[in-house]
Amino acid sequence: MRKKELLASIILFTSIALLLFWQFFIKGLFLFPGNYLVAWFEPYKSETFKNGNILIAHKPVADDVFRHIYPFKTLAVDEMKQWQLP
Repeated sequence: MRKKELLASIILFTSIALLLFWQFFIKGLFLFPGNYLVAWFEPYKSETFKNGNILIAHKPVADDVFRHIYPFKTLAVDEMKQWQLP
């Protein structure tokens, strides 16, 4: 009975991961908040309001995504393609 529970939990978590990240496995896309990238460049950085509505939110919190997380993700993927652990 113990092996059946283990196998069922592995199947459950694998199916949840496939369901949540199907675009990564099927289309080759990965998580990257590119909409924050637009807010870093002109004229989008200075044109924030139109008729009282925010066009593009400038989030300085997303600084880590472009300077740290994305380069490390690409480095890790390149290392894994060469069968090395990052």
